[in-house]
Amino acid sequence: IVLRSGDTVKPTSVVLELSDPQLQRDALDAEYQLKAAEADYANLKVQVNSELASQKANEASVRSDYEQAKLQAQVDDQLFKQGLTAEVTTKLSKVRAEQLAIRIKLEEERTRLEVLAQCGDGGLEATLEPRADERNPFEQLVEPRPLA
Repeated sequence: IVLRSGDTVKPTSVVLELSDPQLQRDALDAEYQLKAAEADYANLKVQVNSELASQKANEASVRSDYEQAKLQAQVDDQLFKQGLTAEVTTKLSKVRAEQLAIRIKLEEERTRLEVLAQCGDGGLEATLEPRADERNPFEQLVEPRPLA
């Protein structure tokens, strides 16, 4: 009870405050659950970004290997034409460059899929959507109105 006998009462005066210990515990529990979910989300975001960076690094590495193999194949081809190396060396260089070209396409596709996994279907933000049983139990509460 906020006001006592003899106090002046206005239309906006609070006469009585109601409290529910269970409701207060539920509110505190919901607050802790929200903080835990936000921490989980931040960790997941870091993990996904790390995986994407790792995939991009793999793709760059394969691309570098391909460029080197392509140059080596050209050098070996010139050396073969001049009679300075065996034909098998030239063929091996070409096969290696071709294999790396295929690997580049595979790595590009893996990177594309990794990006889609992050962005598509709501991405990480979908993990923050509350399930029906996790919705805020206080949404149905109404604001207190002054007594008329």
